Amino acid sequence: MYYFDKQTELYLNTLKLDPNDYQANTYLAGIYSFLGDSRKALRIFNVEKMLNEAQRQDDNKVAALSYLNLLKSDPLFENLRKEPSFQEYLKVYSDIYSKDHDRLQKWLAEQGKI
Repeated sequence: MYYFDKQTELYLNTLKLDPNDYQANTYLAGIYSFLGDSRKALRIFNVEKMLNEAQRQDDNKVAALSYLNLLKSDPLFENLRKEPSFQEYLKVYSDIYSKDHDRLQKWLAEQGKI
């Protein structure tokens, strides 16, 4: 429990400084989800706010893929994966990544790299 308590404290302090930090929101929601409090996790996991922040930070493509994989596979989020709001977030975030991937693939083809 010590680890989760320390992580919770860290993310709450981060959110005091920047309430729109989608990674701090995500990990805090993951901790609550893992501990069995899906309701609290979904309340923190404010999908609309987090999507706006994710789209604003859309220029970090490597992070987008690693973040998407984290949400899809990390056990912290297992209790949320069946929730419609979490599924919507995954869909929109997947669409962001797919758009960027397609754009990169087109550019690589134009450059004769693929």
